[in-house]
Amino acid sequence: NFVTILPPVTLLTALVTIATSCGLAISSKHIPPYPQISMCGMFPPERYVFSYGMTVVSTLFATLFLINHCRIERIESKSGSKPWVGSAGLHLGLGLSSCICLALMATVPVSELPVQHVLFAVGFFVLILIFQFWSCADRIRKLCASWASLGAGTRVSSASTEAFMLLSSILTLVGFITWQISGSSVSQYLAVASVMLHFLPYCWELRDTSLIVAVDVKDPADLSASEPLLLDSAALSPLDRRGPRAAPVVVAVLSTLLLMLLLAWVSSHLGLNVEGRELQHDMRKPPATHPVLPGTAPSPAQGIYRYHGSRR
Repeated sequence: NFVTILPPVTLLTALVTIATSCGLAISSKHIPPYPQISMCGMFPPERYVFSYGMTVVSTLFATLFLINHCRIERIESKSGSKPWVGSAGLHLGLGLSSCICLALMATVPVSELPVQHVLFAVGFFVLILIFQFWSCADRIRKLCASWASLGAGTRVSSASTEAFMLLSSILTLVGFITWQISGSSVSQYLAVASVMLHFLPYCWELRDTSLIVAVDVKDPADLSASEPLLLDSAALSPLDRRGPRAAPVVVAVLSTLLLMLLLAWVSSHLGLNVEGRELQHDMRKPPATHPVLPGTAPSPAQGIYRYHGSRR
């Protein structure tokens, strides 16, 4: 079952990508030991491992968020509960936007575009933190509402799962804040590890979920001799064809587009400002002068440098 193996494959791919790229960078002596993770994607060959690997991780996370959203929508539709469309859609949009930020962060090296790279990294952590705390609040609310109808064993396992996910979100927040304040690599490792550990319960929660491709097959009596019978209708078990609502997905797509447009505007604005300040700084620098050897005439280039230098 693809859905069952998706969470562990996603976490394992992220771990292998980070470990491999950092190992290649350290062994090639491109960076010092215990580096910032972003430094592991600056030079080849580790740059390709980091870029392609994290792009795959972002795609797997986006697929995981979408499948889990459909699963929750299906469960709530069967229980008669219909949460607000905007809430469910915005929550999914935050998760998808964080995945896009992760892919952009991996694609843009910090050595070439440091402002954009840091902006994408910060955007990923901010969006994923909002997504995680939103998920924790919603899960705890549902657990409290059904607490009286649960058995003792289910209460313990459910409460333990929610406590684990909430604790991992808090550790992500602490690691992210301390990383921004101190620039410590250890704080960054804590934030990244906590982000991945938050989704560990998905490994056993999605065991009851499967992807089903439902095909409408005509009755054999209605088929002409020229039409092939692709699948015997008697082999089809009756399926509940009520899928997830389309409105939350539309809201998620729109919110993702708006967030990405905002991120693009901020990225271009900050990038242009930084480039403008660097250009002004370079223009304020006195031009380099070349010494003239005794008995030789200054070259035209040296005369120009001296002329501009004297005017300043």
